[in-house]
Amino acid sequence: MIDFDTDGENLLWGLAETMTSQDNYSVGVALRKLVQAGYSTLEQVDATSDWVLLATPGIGIGRLAAVRRLVRPDWQPPTADALKAAEGFLSAARFALRFWPVETLESLLQGSAPLPTEDRPVEKRLAIELFSQATQKALRYCGAEELLQALQQTSIAFLESI
Repeated sequence: MIDFDTDGENLLWGLAETMTSQDNYSVGVALRKLVQAGYSTLEQVDATSDWVLLATPGIGIGRLAAVRRLVRPDWQPPTADALKAAEGFLSAARFALRFWPVETLESLLQGSAPLPTEDRPVEKRLAIELFSQATQKALRYCGAEELLQALQQTSIAFLESI
């Protein structure tokens, strides 16, 4: 649900405009990207994991840091290894979504389905294998539920781009 103030405006968008007017462009841009992804309050953003926010188009570690520090001044970014795992997972997810429905990737991530690679074109097999490997690496740094949410966010952005 998107929250609006009494004038019917998205609260996060209003904050983005205010930050931009105060020459804090990086935060303003980051907040606009989050509004485009469906967020409407800092409370929603704060309740969302770093992994899911990083799956949002236009949100990298710099913009994530700018937004996180609005609410959590002592926030520390994920480790370099965790960021590498996140980038690998998101990249593999985007590639796999070219060939596989998100439901197949979700089942694989949850461990409820084997790798469906028999009698498939090489690109399709490679996409699911790379996704599986990236998932295993990412699970070292976050839980399956966070990865599912990041996959869903990536899927929405992917579908909007085609």
